[in-house]
Amino acid sequence: MTTEKRETDPGLLDHLRDGIRHRSPSGLVFVFGWTLFVVSLTIGFVYYAVQFGRVPDIGLNHLATGDRFLRDGEYEWALAEFSTAAAIAPDDDTALFKLAVSARSAGQPQRAIEALRSLLRYVPRHVTAHYLLGLVYLEEGELEDAIWHNRIVVALSPGFAEAHNNLGNALQRSGDLEAAAQSYTAAVQANPGYHIARDNLRALRSRGVKTPELNQ
Repeated sequence: MTTEKRETDPGLLDHLRDGIRHRSPSGLVFVFGWTLFVVSLTIGFVYYAVQFGRVPDIGLNHLATGDRFLRDGEYEWALAEFSTAAAIAPDDDTALFKLAVSARSAGQPQRAIEALRSLLRYVPRHVTAHYLLGLVYLEEGELEDAIWHNRIVVALSPGFAEAHNNLGNALQRSGDLEAAAQSYTAAVQANPGYHIARDNLRALRSRGVKTPELNQ
């Protein structure tokens, strides 16, 4: 019994190789068409990823990992994860804010400042970003910038007692004691139980600065 010998079609790679080797018109057309298909498929995938948020979704993994490191006090590792998340989604305010928090905790204030300034370009009225930026500037002795950002915070959120207190601190350190007293007073009015601001007011009063009387 004899079996019929069947001729098989050359494989895809053989077809590509023969088309390039012999430069036959049909082979070259096939190679060109296949290359165009692969490029189009790649472009389509990238467009879909960006358009429908798949790339930022990848960044969520880094945010979650960064949060764990931040909770554990591993600030350098947290900073690395949040930096990666921000690189994947540069306009993600959450990634940028957490990057700033971890950078400040890791002792890298300039990195925190850069992240917060980037965030505020995307979300100019981000209250907590202005607050943290004002705090970092205050810690770095950049009093004018600290005053500027804390004034923005209390304008956007008048009940933000900590921002009033930080504004008072910056004003006091810059030599404007009466304005500092007003800010400390606003902090206590926003939060009557805020003893830090009350203590700051008492300290100014002991230096002869006129301060309003507050209920104990």
